[in-house]
Order: sequence, then structure tokens, then C-alpha cells
Amino acid sequence: MAAYIDSDKLIHDFRACKKTAFEAVYKEHFSAIYAFCFNLVRDKEEARDIAAESFIKLFKLCDKFETSVNMRAFLYITSRNGCMDYFRKEKRKAQARVHLEKELPDDEYTRINDELDSIYYKALKNSVSQLPDRQKQAIEKLFWEELDYKEAAYQMDTSVENLYKIRNRAISLLRELLRSQKFQESTIIFLFLFYSICF
Repeated sequence: MAAYIDSDKLIHDFRACKKTAFEAVYKEHFSAIYAFCFNLVRDKEEARDIAAESFIKLFKLCDKFETSVNMRAFLYITSRNGCMDYFRKEKRKAQARVHLEKELPDDEYTRINDELDSIYYKALKNSVSQLPDRQKQAIEKLFWEELDYKEAAYQMDTSVENLYKIRNRAISLLRELLRSQKFQESTIIFLFLFYSICF
């Protein structure tokens, strides 16, 4: 990465919030993140704003990343969520889903998303398996089976209101499980989890 031959030195400086490390990470990844955003929103200014905001969020959490892979993953997940926020604000949620599926090309972006999804699914499944049965069932139905709350509640023989409570308890416990495992990407995982449940 720009001016940093030693990746360990880059990570060390980035975690210390050094400007040179920020600049190196920005120079290395901004073009790809901008292109990723533009491919989704098809608006240059919006794509640039979303990409820039993703880097701001990354820099604010500078001491949380231990590898370049972690930083790259955070940027892609955050920018993808930023694009979804853009569609939501435009009240085009249904169209956004179709747009994402239609516009993502079968190239590097798709490969990256598949790779990231695999990482987060694996980490989540490992933690979800440790939840109490009802909490595990709620997460599985809302997340993996992608049921809406009404259908999930019906299958679990409970009310939608109670399902929300079960889900919230499950998420709180998942957060603790991830912390206990010292999983560095826990923040990203929850963005990914909420994104998947909400849509």
C-alpha cells in the first residue's frame, strides 16, 4: 500500500491513527469503493459521498482493525449499507432489491461480496449455534430463512411482539459471544445481520 512496503507497519500506524497510514489506506482503496458504490446507485455524487462516509467511519474505528483484510471488508460492507440507505431514503426499497440483484456484475464485486458473506455467515452460525433454542430459532427464521416477522412468529407459535423481544435478547447474547471470542469484525457482522433481517 502506498509508501508502506511493510503491511505490519501500516497496520501499526493505522491503529495509532497516524495520518500517513490513513492516506495510504485511502489511496489504495478509494477508487475501488467508489466504483462499487457507483455500480449500485448510478449517481457519481452519491457514490462519492457514500464512499467518503465509509472511510470516515473506518478512520473513526482506526484502533479496531488488526489486518488489511479487516479494513477492506469493513469498507465494502459499510459502503453496501450506505447504498441501501440511499435507496431507503428515496423510498425505493423494493426497487433497490431488484436493482442490487440486476446490476451487480459477475466479476470482482460479486466475488468480493460472496467472500464477505461467507466470512460473516460462518462467524454468525458459530455464535448462533450457542444460543438458547428459542433465540436460535428466531435468528434462523429471520436471517437464514428470511421470513417476515408475522410468518416467523406464526411458525414459532408466538406473537410478533414477543418475537421482537426474543430477537433482541438473541442479538444481545450474540454480541457478548462475539466479544468473548475477540472477533474483531463484530461491528461489521451486526451491520450485516441487521441489513439482512431488515430487507
